[in-house]
Amino acid sequence: MNIIEFFDQNWQLQKWQQGFSKRERTLLTGLSGTAKSLVMANAYENVADKYIIVTDSQFHANELYDELSTLLGEEKVFQFFSDDNIYAEFALASKDRVAYRLEALNFLLDEKSTGFLVVPFLALRSYLPSPENFLENYLLLTSGDEYDLSNLVNLLSKAGYEKTQRVMTPGEFSMRGDIVDIYPLDAENPVRLEFFGDEVDTIRSFDVESQRSLTSLERLEIYPASDFILTDKEFDKGAKSLTEMTNLLTDPSAKSYMEEVISAAQNHYYHKDLRKFAEYFYDKKTSLLNYFPKNVQIFIDDFQKVNEMNNKLEMELADFILSEKAMERGFEGQTYLLDTMAKVRNYKPATFFSNFQKGLGNLRFEQLYNFKQHSMQQFFGQLELFYTEVERFIKQEFTVVLAVSSEKLRKSLHELDLSLQEVDRESIQVGKVNLIDLQLSNGFNFLDEKLVVMTEHEIFGKMRKKKARKLNITNAERLKDYNELAVGDFVVHKNHGIGKYLGLQTLEVGGMHRDYLTIQYQNGDTISVPVDHLDLLSKYTAGEGKSPKINKLNDGRWRKTMSSVSKQVEDISDDLIKLYAERQAKKGFAFSPDDTSQEEFDSGLMIIDEEQRFGVKHKERLKELKTQVDVLTLTATPIPRTLHMSMLGIRDLSVIETPPTNRYPVQTYVMETNYGVVRDAVLREISRGGQVYYVYNRVDTIEQKN
Repeated sequence: MNIIEFFDQNWQLQKWQQGFSKRERTLLTGLSGTAKSLVMANAYENVADKYIIVTDSQFHANELYDELSTLLGEEKVFQFFSDDNIYAEFALASKDRVAYRLEALNFLLDEKSTGFLVVPFLALRSYLPSPENFLENYLLLTSGDEYDLSNLVNLLSKAGYEKTQRVMTPGEFSMRGDIVDIYPLDAENPVRLEFFGDEVDTIRSFDVESQRSLTSLERLEIYPASDFILTDKEFDKGAKSLTEMTNLLTDPSAKSYMEEVISAAQNHYYHKDLRKFAEYFYDKKTSLLNYFPKNVQIFIDDFQKVNEMNNKLEMELADFILSEKAMERGFEGQTYLLDTMAKVRNYKPATFFSNFQKGLGNLRFEQLYNFKQHSMQQFFGQLELFYTEVERFIKQEFTVVLAVSSEKLRKSLHELDLSLQEVDRESIQVGKVNLIDLQLSNGFNFLDEKLVVMTEHEIFGKMRKKKARKLNITNAERLKDYNELAVGDFVVHKNHGIGKYLGLQTLEVGGMHRDYLTIQYQNGDTISVPVDHLDLLSKYTAGEGKSPKINKLNDGRWRKTMSSVSKQVEDISDDLIKLYAERQAKKGFAFSPDDTSQEEFDSGLMIIDEEQRFGVKHKERLKELKTQVDVLTLTATPIPRTLHMSMLGIRDLSVIETPPTNRYPVQTYVMETNYGVVRDAVLREISRGGQVYYVYNRVDTIEQKN
């Protein structure tokens, strides 16, 4: 059996799952951490259906998401990403957050899909379009279908796609004559539709750089590109309501701001702040709860913490309302969020997970199940202590599961004089010590079924590596800020090649003002790149005094250059693979142990990792020990002294800009200064054991930030 099936033996869990068909409220106490995740996974394995998990925060949602993804597979676990801070919720955020949300909504609306959706509580308070309106923006096109081209463009605009001259990133579309290019958020490549009149002639995916066709498709499913969608009627309704309230304003700047928002709404354009006024546009007060299938089972993870989060949000909301009013950007009676706590509290069928029964107020439960589970002690690599503890469990006839994903660490456990057996995940034997290749967050002692789980975290002190769901939205950043560019700098555009940066200009599109970077190419041709598409540009670097040859727009030479470079890289890769295969096959040479002379020798290279953790005297002392030594310093956050020395030419500096594989997407928010948000972000990071770097640009007043 596997570790999930082990819980099938528990009579309480059997009875709990048998009650899923009833509209009851159930309380499960005594479960925490990985044991709780395994109980949830066991429920799905026995009753394959949709399940909703409500947590207090995004942090705890991520923990459950990671654990359940490991146990059931990523294709069975989704999350509706939301921030635990109201200011951040309304800020301009990355497309990754939108992609997670849309994936969650599609999962809920797909009747055939089964699995888990993990939701932080704030997500249940946000305004959403009605499920009917959301589905109206779904479109299935098949070759040979007839569909009015203007209606397609209108649908894409309403569904949150941004119209551009040429699609470059997910969430965009473009139109040239009878050709429509669309880049869905969940697609690996953009798709080109060619029409013959109103008939869909061909559907093909294509490469965004070369523009060449890749694969012919029979059909294309177009999902919305935003979770904030308005119908024409709702646009008009909201614009009318805002106009009536704006007419009562007296402050000129406030009036100007609102007129900009209203102008966008009248043109059926999504202003960046339009979500704040969602309550004036939507006909119905719709939340994520309205997307839940009828009688779906929800698991409320630690109701006490969910209740605390709701109270915290109420305080933040009051502060947010005062802040918006102070800037004359809000109206009397504006709520911003829905009040859904009562609905969550009274929802049935629901299972409440809690460490204790106390603190749940006057909640009434039809069923109550209590489990005996203890957390596992930490051994921190003290294998003798670990050995003694395992022997104790063996004598008490416990089933012991050692979940260790590292092959090296599993080998070290084999060296102990333990009667353990290394088995696959599906072959755990009762009453034995089982060593399996599995990565879990933490171990536990489940006394009810005499099951002990120990992970590499408890045994060796090794932290579990979190997995990031692979999204097709790029997260690479070549230029972090347009302020890094000076007028006249040469830049490289991902799709158009080398050009010259002419500066920043503000253009009006659909009644909205946006900032664009102007890039000039041969013959004086220019393109305008939105500042939020800065990742398409990189700074041109070459030898000192050398000027590059500027490319010509749309002449095909840049694509040929890119293709040639790619081919050369492939050729070099083939040679490297061949070289290392030959080296692997040859017999190595074992050197003799070091003699006295070798032990006294001067080192050739000194490596200082995480330089920011060392003081100046410490580093200089290390260098003084061996004056002839080369020094390689590594740091993710270079200190000002190091940067200054590199600028003066005293030290060489190399920058590695390529992000690690499967790096978690960086959530970037653009908002006005708000120290409440800063404080909340710092506390949240510290609570999860992380680090915070506060960047400030005034040395003379930096002490005031302490």
